Amino acid sequence: MWVQEYLRYRLNVCTHEQAVERVRTQIAGGGVPAVCGTPASTSVIAFPPRDQTYGFRLQLEDFYASTWPGRR
Repeated sequence: MWVQEYLRYRLNVCTHEQAVERVRTQIAGGGVPAVCGTPASTSVIAFPPRDQTYGFRLQLEDFYASTWPGRR
């Protein structure tokens, strides 16, 4: 679920750092922050590089492990 949210932010003009922060806000119960903008209307969707999405997943696992020990 959280990777999907990360991608939603990235596809709506958020940087990697902005997307990570917004997802962390949601996980912490801070509501659903707005996206950063509206993508240009083109027929090509620019997904973030795979290494950034994978990096987010690793950060997410570390976040859960440090927030709720024993959940890994």
